[in-house]
Amino acid sequence: MIYILTSLLIIILSLFDHQKTLKGIKIGLKKLFKNTPVFLNMIILAAVKILPVN
Repeated sequence: MIYILTSLLIIILSLFDHQKTLKGIKIGLKKLFKNTPVFLNMIILAAVKILPVN
């Protein structure tokens, strides 16, 4: 549901101001890729923590 709502909002906003919407998407993706290593480390550490030890 959230993906449908987000996609709909992006389409509506791009109709009003195409350049500003694309600029915002680029900034958001840049921030997402900048923080990806931190999230990957967190996921790996959580997975190792919950592994059963035999």
